[in-house]
Amino acid sequence: ILINAVVVGVQAHRRALDPTVCETFWETLFLIFNGFFIVELCFRMYAFGKQFLCGAEWRWNLFDAIIVIAGVAEDIIAMVVDNSMCLPAVGGTAMARAGGINSITALRIIRVLRVVRIVKAFRTMSVFRELRVMVWSTLGCLVPLAWACLLLGFIQWCFSVYFLHI
Repeated sequence: ILINAVVVGVQAHRRALDPTVCETFWETLFLIFNGFFIVELCFRMYAFGKQFLCGAEWRWNLFDAIIVIAGVAEDIIAMVVDNSMCLPAVGGTAMARAGGINSITALRIIRVLRVVRIVKAFRTMSVFRELRVMVWSTLGCLVPLAWACLLLGFIQWCFSVYFLHI
């Protein structure tokens, strides 16, 4: 999962630098990662049996299954819709390729959600106790932070209306 996260980051960086570059290498690498994730999911489903969706970790297992299914769906749609990913963009071809790319962008975002699976490992390791405390503290502060931002926005609005009418 960590290697996949690093590869996603490197691929996003390269795509940001040059969006016209051919991505055949990266797509092949993501196909390999999807293969590993499918094999891992199948092994877990076989090992847990009925407990896979009924046990204590059923939410994480369902999340993993959805992520893997979305990855497979992305690969299938990418192969069917956009077979000419590395063709040069000329005239109408560029518009057709842009439409194909936009249709699978939402599925590519799901690729990033695989990193969330790391949270599962953090929960079970006592080494990350301080990190868990910091994350829960940050999450606990989000509601008061939202109220503080709303209050500051209201105060700014009051002053802007006041200075507008002076």
